[in-house]
Amino acid sequence: MSSAKFPNENKAFKEFWEKYAPPEGLRYLEYQKAFVEWWMQRQTRFRSLLCSDEMGVGKTVQSCALFSWTSKAVAERNGRPPRFLVVCTAGMKINWIREIEKWCPDLSVSQVKGKQPLEYVPDDDVVIINYDLVIHHRRWIDKIADDNNGWDLIVCDEAHYLKNPRAKRTMA
Repeated sequence: MSSAKFPNENKAFKEFWEKYAPPEGLRYLEYQKAFVEWWMQRQTRFRSLLCSDEMGVGKTVQSCALFSWTSKAVAERNGRPPRFLVVCTAGMKINWIREIEKWCPDLSVSQVKGKQPLEYVPDDDVVIINYDLVIHHRRWIDKIADDNNGWDLIVCDEAHYLKNPRAKRTMA
C-alpha cells in the first residue's frame, strides 16, 4: 500500500470523503481512509481482497466504510439495494451488528441463527452468519450468489478459519 496516495492528497478522494462522510460524531482514521482509497482504486480490476492487519486496528470499521461506499455505488449504478455477507465466528456476530448499526445506519442488518435451513432468503442489506452455520444455509447463500446481482461484498472475518482447504468449513 506504500504507493497509494494518502487521504486529502488527491482532489477526487477529498471530494469522495465529503460525499461519503461517516455518521455524525464519527471519523475514520487516516490509515482507514487510505485502505478504502486503495481498495477503490483496485476494485474494478480485482474481485477479491485480503486484509490481514493486526488485531485492533479497525478492520471492522474499514469493512463498514466499504459497505457504505459500495451501497451508495450500487444504488447509483444499478438502482437496487446492496447485498453484503459477513461470515465470522459466532462470538463476533453481535460486534458486527453493533458496528454496522453505528457506522452504516442506513443499512439494514440481520444475523442467521440456528442450523435449521431458512425457508426464506433474508433481504437485509447485510446478512451476518457464523462459519459453523454456512454449510447448513448453503442453498440461499448460493441462490443470492447465482442471482444476476449476487453478493456485492463478502467479508470473512477471522479468515484463518479457512486455512485448511479440505475442512468442511472451508469447502462450504
